[in-house]
Amino acid sequence: MNILLLAIDTLRADHLGCYGYRRQTSPAIDALAAAGTCFTHCYSQAPWTIPSFTTIITGRYPESHRVVGSPWNVPNANSIVLDDTTPVLAEVLQREGYVTAAFDNLHQMASHPKWFVRGYRYYVNVTGRPGLVHHHVRADELHAELEPWIEAHAHERFFAFVHYWEPHLPYNQPEPYANFFQPVIDVPMVDLPGGERYVPGWGRARLLGPQALKAVADYDGEIRYVDEYVGRAVALLQRLRLADRTLIILTADHGECMVEHGVLFNHFWLYEPTVHVPLIVAGAGIPQGRRVDGLVEHIDIMPTLLDLAGIPCPPIVDGQSLAPHLGPVPSPEGRPAVHAVQDGPHPRRMLRTREWKLVERLSRDGQPAIPELYHLPSDPFELENIAGARPAVTARLRDDMASWLSFVLKRDGGTDPLLEPALSVDFEAYPGDPVLAKFYRVVRDDGWQG
Repeated sequence: MNILLLAIDTLRADHLGCYGYRRQTSPAIDALAAAGTCFTHCYSQAPWTIPSFTTIITGRYPESHRVVGSPWNVPNANSIVLDDTTPVLAEVLQREGYVTAAFDNLHQMASHPKWFVRGYRYYVNVTGRPGLVHHHVRADELHAELEPWIEAHAHERFFAFVHYWEPHLPYNQPEPYANFFQPVIDVPMVDLPGGERYVPGWGRARLLGPQALKAVADYDGEIRYVDEYVGRAVALLQRLRLADRTLIILTADHGECMVEHGVLFNHFWLYEPTVHVPLIVAGAGIPQGRRVDGLVEHIDIMPTLLDLAGIPCPPIVDGQSLAPHLGPVPSPEGRPAVHAVQDGPHPRRMLRTREWKLVERLSRDGQPAIPELYHLPSDPFELENIAGARPAVTARLRDDMASWLSFVLKRDGGTDPLLEPALSVDFEAYPGDPVLAKFYRVVRDDGWQG
């Protein structure tokens, strides 16, 4: 069985049709979900690229693999590294005889995280040039390398990791995708208590000025553009008669806020727009049209792939195989809770159950953590922090999080990486990238009052 792992950078789940979005952003991805199984509540372990992908390829929580920061623009970030003895997915598959290839440039970041090239016989940096240009790469450039490689290796058993940068900024998709959607509110709105209007997946209507609406349209146009190439990848497998012996997994490293939670088109904090990501599994032997509503996490991807391929999983893995959800009689339950972290000047840790979300802002100076509590069935947009109003629930979830963290740290013999000095990235300035810096200035000048 071949394995094709498609990772779409910065793709929030709720901007896809198969997750309920009303714009036609994703016909090919929707078709893939209909041909396979869609996990409706998958969560990233981090809202940033480097720790998120590290989790995907190790099956371990950031507290375990200790890569909690994302120093994409910081050279010599020697404090944020993956231990060389930690197995990664490509190494495990290569040992089992897979021809392994990555179409990616995570190693091109200024910190050059070396673990992203481990285990690959072929590592194709599709930019074709050095420097911090990784997020400028377009899907057509990537497929110019990917498609002939698959054709050349169609007779072999392969694992290919394909990292698309759309819909990450800058929004550089070509026509007709650059103007595919109009900068208007053309999706349903809801009324908040007090009468204010809210656009699900976008934010408060009063904050959506002309530039913000154009940015939402461009973000959705980027999704429609990369969706075209997801469709081409599936069609290539069908043309080469590989579809019936290839497992396809589609996910995202993290999502993106529009104008929600005081964040302008960026991906930090641990709210749903940044950590709720798609997860679709399709291909050989996968049930068609199935939707799994239980909570699952990025840590589950590695053990799932290995289980479906009949390969033993490394013993030090936090995730669990999702294969029981993919059998003739699906498992009805997911995890009781999922966890995520964010490093930086104000580190945070999240615990989410089906009903509640607890977010704690931690302090490195010994001050008490600041909790946020949201009741998701009644407050799906996480607008009202009720930690003070529900002290018993807050205390219970904090105890659950503390017990879980204590178990992980004791098992691994480590300390809490969020409480140690670490590198943080200025996500607003994007030093060295004038295109993105100009974008943020323009959007902020759009009457932003968040």
